[in-house]
Amino acid sequence: NSAKHCLRFFYVLNCKLRMSMFYKFAPILGLVVTHSLYAGNVLIEGPETTVSVSEMNTMLLTVPDHQKQELLASPTKLKKLLDAIYINKVVAERGRKSGLNELESVRAEIWKAEQNALTGAQLNKVVEDAAGSVENYDVLAKEYYLVNKEEFRTAEEIEASHILVKGEGEDVLDTASGLKKKIESNEISFEDAARKYSEDSGSSEKGGNLGRFGKGRMVKPFEEAAFALQNVGEISDPVKSRFGYHLIRLDARYPAGIRDFDEVRISIRDDLYKKSRKSARESYILEIQNDPRARFNSEAFDAYVADLPGNK
Repeated sequence: NSAKHCLRFFYVLNCKLRMSMFYKFAPILGLVVTHSLYAGNVLIEGPETTVSVSEMNTMLLTVPDHQKQELLASPTKLKKLLDAIYINKVVAERGRKSGLNELESVRAEIWKAEQNALTGAQLNKVVEDAAGSVENYDVLAKEYYLVNKEEFRTAEEIEASHILVKGEGEDVLDTASGLKKKIESNEISFEDAARKYSEDSGSSEKGGNLGRFGKGRMVKPFEEAAFALQNVGEISDPVKSRFGYHLIRLDARYPAGIRDFDEVRISIRDDLYKKSRKSARESYILEIQNDPRARFNSEAFDAYVADLPGNK
């Protein structure tokens, strides 16, 4: 008996070691391990059903790639998935024993699921065969850019930072003016003043930086004052808006023009690729829809409609 216990112990230990190696290396490989070493292993053995590694791998094939990587990198998440598979199998098995798989409604759902899976797989195959790889669209992207450059024309934009002192009246104006004097006399940097005194929580932590923007993005008094600044580093006098008084610093100016190809290459390429896939899909469906060999039997259809419940 002790010998049997020892053999059992080493068998269980060996299985656990195999599974730990599976969990360790599957994320590195970026795929589901299907080696025969694991395929026969039972991950959960219950009184009504079991879940094998093979079934786990089958389920993982239905998971989107980005979610699959997260699962493979987390034994905890894999265990939750395994538990869900086991519960579903037990419930399904009980339904099968109850004869529910013979119900027309259930058989209809199974038929529908199979049709949808095959339809999706076939359409994906057709689209991928027709459209090819997204990298193949780099040359087309360049050609499109050269012919349609006006699409990529941009209006003048600037980058600016600001310090906001909320409120109105002479006291608030004096506070804003005093801050400008301290900055210009180098008592404090613009960034430190923004972090310490600005009441715009969205930009104060970034030293007042508002990023790059064009006309029509900011309230009118702010926009007019910001675009009126001529030199990078120039700070405006206090500008009043409905939010309070602003000190605005010009950080960069981007004149109107046409964006460089390198800026828009990926967006053009991806757009052309998506359009090609969409066109291939639509053409394939239209080919089926307009096939002259497929004939509509109006008499049979009318009889079917007339025989529906409620039409008799």
